[in-house]
Amino acid sequence: MRPTTLVHCDWSIHAAKRWRAVARLQADGAYAIAEPEPAGRLETFFATLRAGDPDGLIAAGFDFPIGVPRRYASKAGILRFPDVLSRFGEDEWHRFYEVAEEANQISIQRPFYPRRPGRG
Repeated sequence: MRPTTLVHCDWSIHAAKRWRAVARLQADGAYAIAEPEPAGRLETFFATLRAGDPDGLIAAGFDFPIGVPRRYASKAGILRFPDVLSRFGEDEWHRFYEVAEEANQISIQRPFYPRRPGRG
């Protein structure tokens, strides 16, 4: 069975930078692709897709960065990203996903900053 709706999303941590392109299966067997549009809120993303195709098969793909820059990996002692991924959020990496409020909070184990862009 072919999907009746295809969705490709260019995902970002910032909701305003999330975009999606939707293609719907037509009666002639071809997909009609709509103009890219904002992906919308994460909380309603899948419900919105389902509302546009209540009974069909929906296939969605996401393009988002996975991995870390080489230079950062070298400084952090990361040899292979898949090996360390499950450790993020645990033990010495327990603050990895916590975005720093102040520049002095940045560390190898807490690399994300600023929490509010344009304010620091």
